[in-house]
Amino acid sequence: MVKASAPRPRRRITLGSDFTGVDTVAIVAHKLLTPIGVPIQNVFACDNNAACKRIILKGKCPPITFYDDIQHRDSSQMKHVDVYTFTAPCTSYSMAGKKTGSSSPEGKLLFKPLAYIQEKTPTCIIMENAPTLATMYQPQLRFIVQRLLKLDYKVECKLITTSDYGIPHERKRLYLLAVRSKRARPHIKHWFPPPIPCVKIQKLIKPAPSHRWAAMPDATLAKTNVKAALKKCAARGINPWKHCVIVDMHASTRFRTFKIDTSPTLCFRRCKSMGYWCTSKGAPLDEYDMMTLQGFDTSDIDFIGARVCPRTFAGCMGNALSANVISMLLPNLLLI
Repeated sequence: MVKASAPRPRRRITLGSDFTGVDTVAIVAHKLLTPIGVPIQNVFACDNNAACKRIILKGKCPPITFYDDIQHRDSSQMKHVDVYTFTAPCTSYSMAGKKTGSSSPEGKLLFKPLAYIQEKTPTCIIMENAPTLATMYQPQLRFIVQRLLKLDYKVECKLITTSDYGIPHERKRLYLLAVRSKRARPHIKHWFPPPIPCVKIQKLIKPAPSHRWAAMPDATLAKTNVKAALKKCAARGINPWKHCVIVDMHASTRFRTFKIDTSPTLCFRRCKSMGYWCTSKGAPLDEYDMMTLQGFDTSDIDFIGARVCPRTFAGCMGNALSANVISMLLPNLLLI
């Protein structure tokens, strides 16, 4: 009788990230791989935001090593990982930011991850940043791509909106995916899956309890912005109580905006001030709404257990990688 051999253990997938935020990639990888028995190890994370650090270290897949500052570490002493993610601050490149590009110290942070990539050549790379890197700041993007090509990576870039992958949120970002040429699977021609339909936003954003529901916010500026949005909706024959109209209620008159049945781009500052009024909700979007619009399940992050207050956590959501996008991009990259 021939004994059945023991099943071969599945190879562990290792992760690392810079400008980690709430560590979306580790959260998504844990959800995708743990149920099918593929072990993962979060080797390192790096962020200088104290709230993000507490969230990451209290997460379901905390890193072995946490770095507080990318500028003060030795890449040669770090470990190689299978999937490396970096999302440098976009303030210098964003249309809503300072638009100083790589001439500012913050803008130069975009290139800091290249030291780790040069030293440890991770198998796969995910970079996310402002969409202007594909237009106004093409030289900076071209520099990064050329460095990766010289290190024998195959590289693909694409502008992706969170709504491309099932969540009604108009957050457009540039994604760069790179895989070491010797590990790239030849049958995978493109790493970006085709778009999928969005769920209706009314299924995601529930009305506030009757005792809290309100037609308008109380603050003067917020009320003025909501009234202006409702007037425009009425002119277009749109009932704001049947549709989900989300208003940037803390914006100045010049920059006031709103979206119908989708979310405007969630950003750090406005999220932290709870500054998005939702007509069908009868209240501002809260931190759990923001999680949902970023593609997370509300149980994915225990910010209360990490001792982070709701407003601070909401700000973190404004800076987070959209989990639904990462869940679409990871499977092809994980075929390594």
